[in-house]
Amino acid sequence: MEHQLKNYFVCETIGEGAFAKVKIARHILSNTKVAVKIIDKKAYAQNSDSLNRLQIELNALKLIDHPNIVKLYETVNTKKYFYIVTEYVANGELLTYINENGKMSERKARGFFKQIVDAIEHCHQLGVAHRDIKLENLLLDANNNIKIIDFGLAGEMKTDNWLCKTACGSPSYSAPEVIQGKRYQGKKSDVWSMGVVLYAMVCAALPFNGKNVREICENIVIGEFSIPDDISQSCKHLIRHMIEKDTRKRYTVSQIKLHPWFNEQDTDSPRFIEIPTPIKELNHAQIDPMILKQMEQAGFTAKQVAFSIQQQRFDSSTATYRLLLDKRKNENSPRSERIVKTWKIQNSHLDTNIDITNTIDLTDTESSEEIDLDEINEAQNKKMEKAKKENQNQKNQNENQKTNQNQNQKTNQKNQKSKKPIPENKSKIKKQIKKIKNQKNQSN
Repeated sequence: MEHQLKNYFVCETIGEGAFAKVKIARHILSNTKVAVKIIDKKAYAQNSDSLNRLQIELNALKLIDHPNIVKLYETVNTKKYFYIVTEYVANGELLTYINENGKMSERKARGFFKQIVDAIEHCHQLGVAHRDIKLENLLLDANNNIKIIDFGLAGEMKTDNWLCKTACGSPSYSAPEVIQGKRYQGKKSDVWSMGVVLYAMVCAALPFNGKNVREICENIVIGEFSIPDDISQSCKHLIRHMIEKDTRKRYTVSQIKLHPWFNEQDTDSPRFIEIPTPIKELNHAQIDPMILKQMEQAGFTAKQVAFSIQQQRFDSSTATYRLLLDKRKNENSPRSERIVKTWKIQNSHLDTNIDITNTIDLTDTESSEEIDLDEINEAQNKKMEKAKKENQNQKNQNENQKTNQNQNQKTNQKNQKSKKPIPENKSKIKKQIKKIKNQKNQSN
């Protein structure tokens, strides 16, 4: 197989793009499914936009640790490829869920919405605006909990009122100030997008429509939309204060969380997940001793595990600890027994009795645990320098040719001047003198 990773069985492809593909893999020690994004380094080095998005997304995922945001487990760098190991989200996009099931009850939508708001608030507290919130970037895990993905357009917010200037995101979910190319607050634009998502969940439609993107954008800038009559007044009130054209009147995340509709108590909505202590903040004493013992039996050392976790290295030690920790949490959920049975049936052809200590690293040579994106930047800079040098050489060659041509032209002109033709009248005089001399000689 072309793609093999230490500690994982790499399985089928579930997605493919121009520069990368996504495969399902199974972490051997925890027997957990993960998603592996495989990036062709050579192809990525030639595309600066994709490279920038990758850099932004990795920086964001390394910073953020929230149960409703897809986890980054491990990054692996080989000679030919980057491997990004993330949480596998089994139940697909929220968009697909709505297309298949139609509009949700407000009770059900509220459960999803609470998880989305809580996750985005967590991002904002860390100074990160997502800037591309849409149904396609909201996935559902095996327990139908929200997992937010795709931080490739995330923006840094250095202060509470920090203004972003890059217009990005999907037009149907974009705030009017973004579409108009104005400087905007990332937090406010995220609130608008969450309002569109809430509208879509309870209405199974988007608030702004049009025959083409331009018409959709024009309608967003106008800011007028209707809400079906069967939606409760409380829900309508919240939506209208989120999809609000005037940014000064648009709700903040804090105001959303205080709204009566948001705080209604339900029994059939997805559970609100308590945020655990971030992995990077755990000290040695807080590391789970049972998991640590299991890892030591597999060949890891306690010192190595503690160091990787505290330094947030995203290597095999951190990945294994987090996967084993997540497995324990999932086993405590009511659906875990059925999920494990389904997984065993689907993967009964795979050998589960494998000693991780005997697993050989079959990745390309010169592999390392961490992706060094500076390596791609360096390759790209070298390529640009090479092209610049070639252009300069061509320019110098053209200038030399031009200089030589000018010199040759001047030399030819000089030679032509030095060979002056004898005037016609002088030639006649010489003939006459010669004729007179001949006549004189004959007379003598």
